[in-house]
Amino acid sequence: MTIYVNEEISGNGSEHFGGVQIQYLFVHLITIGPDVFIADTTNVDSLIRVGWLAFGSADTYPGSESRVFWSDRIWINFADYLWHPMPTNWPGNPPDFTVWASDIRWALSPGTTANLLVVGI
Repeated sequence: MTIYVNEEISGNGSEHFGGVQIQYLFVHLITIGPDVFIADTTNVDSLIRVGWLAFGSADTYPGSESRVFWSDRIWINFADYLWHPMPTNWPGNPPDFTVWASDIRWALSPGTTANLLVVGI
């Protein structure tokens, strides 16, 4: 297990860590901005409008320079959020519980800060 990102984040930003296999990420909210709402009054840690993260992979598009291609957004829905990839299984191979990435980017609601921890192999 290797920690690729462990930092306090806010606003819009990104981090490059090279082409690696990501196993999971944790987000722990430190400050909740004024645009964030409790989604379910029976579960006060269930939130909406916190922000999102996305993994990317640096590659060269044919006939072009290297650029980062981004995957779908991962919406942050809880004050303490865990994300891991859906396992994939190719015939004759053991299940794969990782996703390849070289970058991560984020956009958090104004006034929101969080600790981001990205772990892989």
